[in-house]
Amino acid sequence: MKIVLPLIIIALSIYKVLASFLLDEKQGVLFDMKINIWVYRVIWVIAGLSFAYNLFKIYKDKKRFGV
Repeated sequence: MKIVLPLIIIALSIYKVLASFLLDEKQGVLFDMKINIWVYRVIWVIAGLSFAYNLFKIYKDKKRFGV
């Protein structure tokens, strides 16, 4: 379960950022608020990178402890 959630969030963030570029959106909707598209993209990139880092730490700890 520790690995599934970060993978889902990483995939979702990649999808959201790519879709915002491909659909040429002008505004993003986050928590029912319309925000600037660049702020929307940055939020999703930060979310994806933070979960990727978390996943990296999980794999690094497993490798170190031999689990």
